[in-house]
Amino acid sequence: MDWIKPNKKLYHSYRNITEKLQLPNDYLFLHYRYEYDFIRFFKINVLPLKEILKEINKEKEPIYIASTKIKELLEKEESNIYYKEERKEFNFEENAMIDFLFGLYSKKVVGHSKSSFSHVLNDIKGTNNYYS
Repeated sequence: MDWIKPNKKLYHSYRNITEKLQLPNDYLFLHYRYEYDFIRFFKINVLPLKEILKEINKEKEPIYIASTKIKELLEKEESNIYYKEERKEFNFEENAMIDFLFGLYSKKVVGHSKSSFSHVLNDIKGTNNYYS
């Protein structure tokens, strides 16, 4: 995936976060969209995170979750769930690019079928993995 190159500051931040999280090499990537504007625009219901995790991660593999305010959605800390804290020095798109890199280097991507972010990652990986 050498053809996707974010600016040095974002890539450096991605590498630092990866190191800090001690994320294993083989992990699943979940792009979880639950935000009100997303739900309202598409007129959809979104399953709770707990249900999606149960369905897509039956093997209890390490999983990186890309979403906003993810810490608030998790019921408890789990050793096999990873996420980054939102970086205040970056805007929404820059934070999304960092998450995109996590998806790019994951072994499997799962996202929402209405999300262009999820579609791009699935297209790059040649997969079709959606939770809804």
